[in-house]
Order: sequence, then structure tokens, then C-alpha cells
Amino acid sequence: MAEVLRPPFCDSCERWAERPPDIVHTLGITATMAAINAGGSAPIVATFDESPASSSLEQELSRLVDAVIPLSRAEGERWRSHGISTMSAGVLP
Repeated sequence: MAEVLRPPFCDSCERWAERPPDIVHTLGITATMAAINAGGSAPIVATFDESPASSSLEQELSRLVDAVIPLSRAEGERWRSHGISTMSAGVLP
């Protein structure tokens, strides 16, 4: 996977260690990588751009998060066809 992101994302690592979030929703590759690297036990739900800059990287990251929130039905079908768990916006377990 892409190199581990550290500064300036270490702020999240320290804050989450002190007060973990209930859930983390990321938007895009960089935020998803930062959340994964911050660690913790909170579920991570990612949203990616419908026209990905790096679909292989998005595919790899999608396997490391708890679910993906697709931006359209077509995108949701694409994620599910790859075995990725998806969620509808506004519906959290």
C-alpha cells in the first residue's frame, strides 16, 4: 500500500488515543489513509470520488475500511461486485 502518512495527520492519532470517535467518515484517498494510519477501534466508513484518480489504490483502501458510502447506485454496484461492503448515506448501524 502507499507509504504511511504521518505529519500533519499525527494530530488525529493523539486526539483519538485520548478520546476515540464512535465512527470515522473519510472523504477521499488522503483522508482514508490518514484514518487507517491513526489506528484505533472506531469503524471507518469511506467515500471516494466517482471518477477515481487511482482506482487500484481506492480498491486497496476499501478493503481496509469497514464500509464504503457510494455516491451513486452505479458506484455502489461496482463496489459490491468487488466484494466491498457499502452503506447508504444517512444509515449507520
